[in-house]
This record gives sequence, structure tokens and C-alpha cells, in this order.
Amino acid sequence: MNQAQFLKRFFEIEAGKKLPHSEETYSDMSFEVTITPYVPEKNYVVVFSGSHPIFPIIIDFPTNEHHLRLGLIDLFLIATDKVRKGKKRINFLKLIDEYVRTNNLIQLD
Repeated sequence: MNQAQFLKRFFEIEAGKKLPHSEETYSDMSFEVTITPYVPEKNYVVVFSGSHPIFPIIIDFPTNEHHLRLGLIDLFLIATDKVRKGKKRINFLKLIDEYVRTNNLIQLD
């Protein structure tokens, strides 16, 4: 998954519907991903940063995959606003998980 694909799906989740334009629309936007080093028995902190107003995206990324899929995380911010629990939150978390795993940014056991 590249950055343009991630951004298109991000905005589709935010809008609650499929967007008519292609992924190429987002090719001029970019972001950086910073991840804390591995510490046994601790979660990762993943930070997406860029110049668009949706950034930063900050997530306490659990090493337990089920906690992420169920939305059982303590810290999840988009543009410094806490993301409320609900369907959108789960969809955002799945998207972030897919991006991180597809790009091999975190190695989980």
C-alpha cells in the first residue's frame, strides 16, 4: 500500500462513502511515519506526520493484534483530536494496521 492509497482510503472513511476520484489525486501529498523502537512488554507509538491538516496521526500501536482490531487502545489522535470509539475508529485502525504491516514498518511475532 502506497501513501496515495492510504490517503484515499483515509478520506473515504472520514467521508463515510467511496470517493469518485482516483488515488492519483493524492500523489502530491506525502507523509512520514515514525515508530518508537521495540521495548519488550510495551506498545509501539506510531506517528504519521505531514503538512496536511489531518496530521499528526498518533496511535499507541499494541503488540497484541486483537487489541488493535477491537479498538482497545489508549491513545489515538488525528490532528490532535481524540478519536471516539465507534465504527470509524475501527476502520481507521484497520487501515493504519494494514499500512504498517504492508510496508513492514513493525515486525510482530
